[in-house]
Order: sequence, then structure tokens, then C-alpha cells
Amino acid sequence: MSKPEKRIPSSIAPNYATIRVRKPTANRIRSILTKLNRKQYGRKVTATDLINGALAHLDEDQLKQIQQLTFSNQDRLEMEYQKHCKENGRISEDDFLGLLLGSRTNSIRGSEIKS
Repeated sequence: MSKPEKRIPSSIAPNYATIRVRKPTANRIRSILTKLNRKQYGRKVTATDLINGALAHLDEDQLKQIQQLTFSNQDRLEMEYQKHCKENGRISEDDFLGLLLGSRTNSIRGSEIKS
């Protein structure tokens, strides 16, 4: 005998969602909002206003830059490996690493011989 669930009509349901951000980010947003709301007229600027305004100025290149910030070195290595396999045919990951290190080793060895 469980209690029946209470349903909130959609006409009065809140139109908000929670997004988690780190504390420094939240503090930065609060700081900007404080500056924006130091005005004599108009309603208060909300976080929604600030975020929508900032998002409106993002273009595809900026979104790609943000996306690339999340790639680890391992991710970049895997992407280069896949690109190499597509352009030159499949090789093992070990052979690919050898190719990458071989170009560095040859340039290092060349400088040692000249010394």
C-alpha cells in the first residue's frame, strides 16, 4: 500500500533545470551578474540572460576549440593513428609509434653525428 504519486500540472511546473558547474565558475558568474546589476533601471540580469547572451556569440570554430580542450594526449595519438591508417593503410599501433619516434630519433642521431 504505497502512496499515490502527486502529479504537478504542466501549466504550473517549474521551467528550470539544474546544471552543475565548479565553484570557481559559479563564483565568476555571480561576480559578473553583480557587475551587470549595478544599474538604476531595468529588471535584474539573471544567469539565464548572461548565459544565453554568451552562447549567442559562439561560432563553430569556438565550439571546436572548446571540444579539443577535452582531448587527452592519448586521444590525440589515437586520432593521428586513425588518420594515418586511413591515408596509408592499416599498420599496428606499435609500428605507428615507431614511425613517430623514428622521425625524432633520426633527427637526434643526425645532430649527434655532426658533433
